[in-house]
Amino acid sequence: MGTDLPRRLGNRIRKLRTQAGLTQAQLADRAGLSEEFMCRLARGKKAPSLATADRIADAWGVNLAVLFDFGAPAPAGEKEELLEGLRVLLATEDVEKIRLVVEVGRTIVRQR
Repeated sequence: MGTDLPRRLGNRIRKLRTQAGLTQAQLADRAGLSEEFMCRLARGKKAPSLATADRIADAWGVNLAVLFDFGAPAPAGEKEELLEGLRVLLATEDVEKIRLVVEVGRTIVRQR
């Protein structure tokens, strides 16, 4: 692993950030880091201290070990979990009920 660690960690950070639907600026803000520093991390040009890595993990609400588990799939974010929950909930319903849920959802989203 050795000198390969910054690149692997950068790839992992980019993967987690993308899956969470965050921009680099948003992740940097959540972690209390500069966007430039986050960019260097994501490109593997800089390796974070353990304290900084912990702040990045906290920005996703995951354990520090998840950040360094390069073989594991990225954890599902809350949005993905909720969408999957809706899919499971509606999977056994008839088309008319699903249509009604979609219309109610559209009405709610438009009211924002």
